Amino acid sequence: MAALYLFVVLCSAIVRLKVNADVTIEERLQRLESRDRILEDRNRNLELEIEAERKARLQLETKIKVQEKIWADVIHQLSEESGPVRGAHRRQLAEGTEVAFFAEVSHNVDHLGKGQAIIFDKVMTNIDSTGSTGGYHGASGVFTAPLAGLYVFSATVMSNYNHSFHAVIYKEQTPLSTMWIHGGAKSHDSSSNTVVVSLAQGEEVTVRHIDTDHGVAGAYYGGQSIFCGFLLMEHFPGSPVVG
Repeated sequence: MAALYLFVVLCSAIVRLKVNADVTIEERLQRLESRDRILEDRNRNLELEIEAERKARLQLETKIKVQEKIWADVIHQLSEESGPVRGAHRRQLAEGTEVAFFAEVSHNVDHLGKGQAIIFDKVMTNIDSTGSTGGYHGASGVFTAPLAGLYVFSATVMSNYNHSFHAVIYKEQTPLSTMWIHGGAKSHDSSSNTVVVSLAQGEEVTVRHIDTDHGVAGAYYGGQSIFCGFLLMEHFPGSPVVG
């Protein structure tokens, strides 16, 4: 009888161990499945963020191409309208006066104030063959016309995440062109504009933030927020000036 009792006890213990082992394995499987779901959710979110960045970059590249075409059309149209010219009243060719600049925001800028000039601090090109103290100043974001003439300016501004604001190209205190930039929760946005304007010597052009407490995206791979311009044609004494 003792042997039979011992056999029954051992069988019961083995059954309990098997049941406990099955429960433990099932709990482990449930934990692994939960971890897999978490990883899958993270991967999906990462894929969405990557796709948003790709779309933002494609939009920026498209806007830049559009601006390049606008510049080419403006220059071609002015060339067609100017016709043959003589003497001092000539187009600015290679041997003529050169004024041009190109600058970008080198890093993210937060908390811009109302009416504050956006400082495109990384100056890539800054040519002023007049030898004046004018031209573009990277410390202030201000372009000062070194001589009277017809100028072309272009700006592209990219927002940080969750920032929507207006940026305006100004001639002195006169707004010339407004850009609306609407950044989302997980996406940047950018806007571009080009203006053609006559400037007297010493007049200034800036790009200003006109809302309250917003941020501009700096260079991630090349300039994402840029400001550039050049002298298209010099104005000489006695020449009619419109604009």
